[in-house]
Amino acid sequence: MKKVYMVYHEIKMSRGICNYKLIGFYSTKEKAKKIVKKYRTFEGFKDFPKEFHIKTVSIDKLPKKLKRKKCV
Repeated sequence: MKKVYMVYHEIKMSRGICNYKLIGFYSTKEKAKKIVKKYRTFEGFKDFPKEFHIKTVSIDKLPKKLKRKKCV
């Protein structure tokens, strides 16, 4: 099964609302880590450097159940 690495940034706002920003999908975990390092210097991201996440996603695979994730 082919996998990609999804990079996103998530900030918890007031009243349990989250601000999600999808950065992109990358072919290797190393490339995903490299883009996170770059984005940590950008305005809007540098104040929250620990809020980046890398998630492994399988391509052409239907998820068993879609769940809405609560704010971290």
